[in-house]
Amino acid sequence: MYLENKKPIEKLRLALTTGAIKAYYQPEIDFSLPNWLGFEALTRRFDPDLGEVSPAQFIPWAQVHGLLAQLTLMQIRQMEQDAPKLLSQQKHISLGLNLSPSLLGHHEIWAAFEKATHVTRQWPITWEVELSESEAIHDFGLARHFLRELQQMGIKVLLDDFGTGWSNPTRLEMLDIDGIKVDAIFVRSALRLHS
Repeated sequence: MYLENKKPIEKLRLALTTGAIKAYYQPEIDFSLPNWLGFEALTRRFDPDLGEVSPAQFIPWAQVHGLLAQLTLMQIRQMEQDAPKLLSQQKHISLGLNLSPSLLGHHEIWAAFEKATHVTRQWPITWEVELSESEAIHDFGLARHFLRELQQMGIKVLLDDFGTGWSNPTRLEMLDIDGIKVDAIFVRSALRLHS
C-alpha cells in the first residue's frame, strides 16, 4: 500500500524539490458576476512509476511525515507566479487554496502569504484561504487570532467542506470567518431529508 512503503517518502520529498507536484486551477463561477472568476488551487502530483497520484493519498501522507508546510509553501509561491496569467482575461479574480488548521501561524507560510498579497496588490485579485474541515481545531482563541492576521493581509477566510468533518454551528460562531463552502454530499443529504 502507498502509505506503508518507505520508498514513497523519498519520492514525495524528491517531488517537492523537482516540480513534480504542481497547483492546478479549478474555475469557480458566479453567474451574477460576469466579470469575476474564481480559481481554487488544487495540488496534483505525477510520479514516473505510478502515474498520477491521488491527493487523497499523498496529502495525508505529507501531513503525517511533516511535509505539509513545504507543500503549502510551494502552492502559495506558484499561485503568486501564476496570478498575472490567470487575471489576463478577467476584470477581477479570486485565488483560493486549502489550509490545514495545523499550519495556522506557521512562520514561513505567514511570510509567504504576506509576500504574495503584497506582490499582487497592484491587481484586482482577492486571496482566499479555505480552512479544512477534516481536522479539529484545539485552541479556538489562537485560531481566531491567526485568522484575523490573514484577514488583515486582505485574505478572505472560508470554512471549506461545511457539513463534513468537524462542522457545527458552534464552530461558525467561534471563528471570525468570511464565508462557508458547503459540501455537496451534505447538500444532497439535506435535500433527501426534506423531499
